[in-house]
Amino acid sequence: MAIIALDLDGTLLTCEPRQSAVLWAACVRNRATIGIAEVWQLKRSGKSTLDAMQKLGMPAPCASRISSDWMAMIEQPQWLALDSVLPGVRKWMDAVKASGGQLQLITARRRPEFLRPQLRILGLESLFSWIHCVSEGSISKAKADCLQLTGAHLFIGDTESDALAARTVGCAFAAVATGQRSEEFLREVVGGRIHTSLADVDW
Repeated sequence: MAIIALDLDGTLLTCEPRQSAVLWAACVRNRATIGIAEVWQLKRSGKSTLDAMQKLGMPAPCASRISSDWMAMIEQPQWLALDSVLPGVRKWMDAVKASGGQLQLITARRRPEFLRPQLRILGLESLFSWIHCVSEGSISKAKADCLQLTGAHLFIGDTESDALAARTVGCAFAAVATGQRSEEFLREVVGGRIHTSLADVDW
């Protein structure tokens, strides 16, 4: 039986609409303007929200305030409502389940209390045999510990942190370029084949 662990944001769900909308709201709150699309492209190339804003010329104090507001707002339910399931994800997950495979969710969220309600609304909760939310400390180490605990054969994610978690415990890893990092960035940092979507991943 295949045991497949999955990241959530950017792997199963969209992340750009929510991240960009929250950034816009944080900028409005701080009476600042910045190119939202440009920030997203910089984040796709490896930058944090804060670093991206500073690279675009925003003064550090203002960028720091906006970044703090962004982090405080990003997982509030009204913003989580902007997430949607990526194309092909549900069909892929259904196929794994139909073949007898087991799906596990290993994701990082600062507000874990909102995770299951969101999964339920999106119709994904029942597809997982095990759901774990990493909320503090080293994200890659915490995810690695989860992979080791559950004996996952494959971990699928969208960031270099996900790749490090898999590599730490010798778990196979598949990178998808549907989320936080671009295909070019993942190819340079993670290496190997970069998948255009979850539907493209063989298991």
